[in-house]
Amino acid sequence: MLHLIQPDSKPAEEWPENICYPFAIELCGWHSPNWPDNTKAIDGNKDLKEPIRKWFVKPLLHAIENSTCKMAVCIGAQFKPSILEKYFDKGNINITKDIADSLPEKISTENYVYTKMDDDDIVSILNKDSIGQTDYCLGVAIRKNETDKKETKRFYRIYNVVNNNVGHIILNTFAPGSNHHPAKEFWEFEKRLQEAIEEYRKNSALKF
Repeated sequence: MLHLIQPDSKPAEEWPENICYPFAIELCGWHSPNWPDNTKAIDGNKDLKEPIRKWFVKPLLHAIENSTCKMAVCIGAQFKPSILEKYFDKGNINITKDIADSLPEKISTENYVYTKMDDDDIVSILNKDSIGQTDYCLGVAIRKNETDKKETKRFYRIYNVVNNNVGHIILNTFAPGSNHHPAKEFWEFEKRLQEAIEEYRKNSALKF
């Protein structure tokens, strides 16, 4: 997600070396065939709550405050409001709708067309019970041109975790059936998304 740090840069080889100190942690062993129900195993274990708060939440918030883009990117649909409610202190706000409302319905670039998906489309792909005001998702479909019928879909949630009157932006993204990071085709849209997040920060009374 280095393209979020320097939105105006182009190829990766143009970016300077040591542009930032990356921070990455995997809370669940998604790729382990020996742990197929990792989310349930973690959520169902009360003894893990405080260790996760100590060794995941606190380092994550610290990393956001000291990062170049003042933001964490979390991959996977499992990072949802229930995770924040259980392991993070109160003050977690899903700001996805605010961000989504400031984006155009369609973004046309030289190579791709990005279209915002409506709520019905999102509900049809995600579990209907998980869609609500507290779990708002921004769905995006991309195609190579206006007439191309083949769509690639991806979803975004943006959270603002408030801790000690300081806001911490967490960008959660996922695609159906995958926990992989976004393909390069989504980079142009994500630059627009980053600009909308920056505008949100400027209009907020919170410190970031």
